[in-house]
Amino acid sequence: MSEVASDGTLRVLDFSPLLAAVAGQTQTSMGATAILRLLPLADHHIIEDRHAEVDECRRYAGQNGYLGVGSAEPLADWLGSVSIEGTVLEAGALLAIGRTAGVANMIRDRLSTRAEDWPRLAAVGEQIPDLGGLVRQVEAVLDEEGEVRDRASPELARLRTRRRRMRTKVMEALEQIVQTKGKDDVLQERLITQRGGRFVVPVRSTKRGSLKGVVHDTSSSGQTLYVEPLAVLDQQNALAEASRAELVEVQRLLAELTGYVRDAHDALMIAERSIAHLDSLQALSRFAELTEAVRPEFVDCGIRLRGARHPLMIEGVREDDLSFVPLDLELENEHRALIITGPNTGGKTVVLKTVGILALMAQCGIPVPANEARIPCCPRIYADIGDDQSIVANLSTFSAHLTRINSFLEDCPEGSLVLLDELGTGTDPAEGSALGIALVEQFDALGALTLVSTHHDALKAFAHRYPSALNAAMEFDSVSLQPTFRLRLGLPGRSNAFEIAARLGLEKDLLDRARDLMRRDNQELDSLIASVEGQAEALESGRMIVEEQQAELRETVAAARDQKARLAEHLDQLRRDGKDVISKAVDGVREHGERLLAELAEEMGEAKRGRANADRRARWAAQASAVENVAEKSLSTAMNGLSQQSEMSGTKIWSTGPEHIDSDLDLRSEAPADSGEQGPLERGQPVLVQPLNLRGTVARDWLPSDADGASVEVDVRGKRLLVERDRVRRLV
Repeated sequence: MSEVASDGTLRVLDFSPLLAAVAGQTQTSMGATAILRLLPLADHHIIEDRHAEVDECRRYAGQNGYLGVGSAEPLADWLGSVSIEGTVLEAGALLAIGRTAGVANMIRDRLSTRAEDWPRLAAVGEQIPDLGGLVRQVEAVLDEEGEVRDRASPELARLRTRRRRMRTKVMEALEQIVQTKGKDDVLQERLITQRGGRFVVPVRSTKRGSLKGVVHDTSSSGQTLYVEPLAVLDQQNALAEASRAELVEVQRLLAELTGYVRDAHDALMIAERSIAHLDSLQALSRFAELTEAVRPEFVDCGIRLRGARHPLMIEGVREDDLSFVPLDLELENEHRALIITGPNTGGKTVVLKTVGILALMAQCGIPVPANEARIPCCPRIYADIGDDQSIVANLSTFSAHLTRINSFLEDCPEGSLVLLDELGTGTDPAEGSALGIALVEQFDALGALTLVSTHHDALKAFAHRYPSALNAAMEFDSVSLQPTFRLRLGLPGRSNAFEIAARLGLEKDLLDRARDLMRRDNQELDSLIASVEGQAEALESGRMIVEEQQAELRETVAAARDQKARLAEHLDQLRRDGKDVISKAVDGVREHGERLLAELAEEMGEAKRGRANADRRARWAAQASAVENVAEKSLSTAMNGLSQQSEMSGTKIWSTGPEHIDSDLDLRSEAPADSGEQGPLERGQPVLVQPLNLRGTVARDWLPSDADGASVEVDVRGKRLLVERDRVRRLV
């Protein structure tokens, strides 16, 4: 018996059928036995350890698949018998033990791989002793069918070879007799068979004297005698002796193998327990996947379930294909009692059973079928569901209910879960209601979490005014006159007896008379409930619309964030690409300028005698203009490329123009320059030569004349340039 729930509570909450369904996922009888022995516990730490093991098993199976342990068999009976000295196990038993030891070794090896990822499972494998030696011994003696191998020992191989040779000779002799006597119509059939381990031939009873030999058997009709011919008598005696010698050697080998098993007794017991434990964990994991279950979160008080389902009403577990509406239930903060009302067949009892069975599963270490489950770890779980009236015990329905509930009150520690179905029924409604209210108050005073189903209006009103209680209604569709099986918190429910009666075909006049007989206050209460339900439906519809809008808004915000991130990344890429293009353009301008400087220096070396003529100045000016054109063309190409990429991405790229392009060229100047007023320049004056942005100093200022314009001789890194005056700017 469980320390948490009595046998009666386990029975009404369908705990045994649940365990049977989980046990159906095991591979071995030992694993199934381990599942069927599960009971809910009250120790929070042990429960969490169980859930952690199942979590690891689900994760391991998700990455590696489930371990095949189906060939393992229970060993307790065999291991118990080998403890008796002189016991020799049969070959089949030894084969089963060898296979089980092989499964244990496989588990040990597999779970040791990446043990840090599943330490609890690895611990299961680590406690299994190495049984490799026993496995090898069994495989050396027995084949896969459990037969002793010829090579099990040299002596057995010799004896079997000798026996087979003798048998061949006996069969050849008998074949010759069958051929000879068959022609004489002595034999009933031309065949060789066995009787009592001896080879015989079927002789007609009327031809008995035609074949000398030993009669070993007679047919039921008496017309056939099974005779061992005298001609093969000695040969068969020798064959029998050889068979006995072979059997002695086989028994010796089996006894030797049994000795190995006896020596490994303790290790095999550990292996069997480990296999059973792992098989049960894998069964729990499979059942959790089948029912889409989650690990429950244990809380100090209250209960919160989202999308909860009764495990025996889930497709794949139940045999029929009926659907089940998932349960949403929340009883938190100051509320400790839930009063559930609503129509008959509306699902009130199913709600109680679902909460109860999920609480039991959680405290057994079984994942619960729900989208979310926050459940207290209850020291006691009580359920009074169903009708246990007894003629023998002289108990009516009402008395049976009170007897069970009274036993709950006698041992109800704080934090217990109490489930009471149809509270206050079976007696006068007024008295039953009053007693029901007193019971709810008492369980609340004891600190229990109480869920009650009822039809009594007084309990609905009590839940409305009692601080620790909350009303809940099983929804009823007033249009289709069918229950929807949805639980609606915060609202009292109606029994809808008249609507259900109308749907079942009761006459309208009869129903009208029943309504007239109802007291006015009851009618007003039902009208009030109907009005509140209508308002609640409107609120629920509005809530669903708001939730849909919020979901759409979240999706839109997420999409905008993704778009923003993509644009930012693309902008960074454009900037990187632009810098590469501009850098290449500046490098090209620099290389071309340096080549021009070299050419100008060479020509200036030839013209050291004085002032150059106008033709030479024109040529230099043309070359400077060519440099400017190359630079502007390269930079224009770079900016056009960036503009095209910018238009494709929808992103604006800002630039300050070619004269501000970054470069690591030392000749370029970023110092401020004058506006280019005409006038003499002093020797040594820092200047900027455009359009190349080359910085230098004035070597000589050529004043304007009638024949040619003003020009300046500029020293740039030791190179002398003669530049038109309007292309030179003072550096300030």
